[in-house]
Amino acid sequence: MLTTLATALLGALGLIMGNKVSAGSKLRHMWAAFLAAIGGVLSLYFGYVSHLNLLAMIGNEYFNSYDPLYLFFSHAQFYSLLAGTFFFADFAVHDFNQETPT
Repeated sequence: MLTTLATALLGALGLIMGNKVSAGSKLRHMWAAFLAAIGGVLSLYFGYVSHLNLLAMIGNEYFNSYDPLYLFFSHAQFYSLLAGTFFFADFAVHDFNQETPT
């Protein structure tokens, strides 16, 4: 489920940035957009590594849900998505609060 949310975050970020650039407005607060994208990409990466770790446990016929390596990557996936969501919200609030030139 976190993979779906990270993909949606990246899609929404691309949509907002695409509309902002096509409208011809100034590119302010781009640092928040880049940090949101980094958080989304890191969440996808950590989810992939966590999945590979789970497959290795199943292949070795030894499953331990408290394995430190498995817990690290699963927690890193959640917290990087949380950070990406925070920066996306910051970017979206600043983007929608700017008045459009007429």
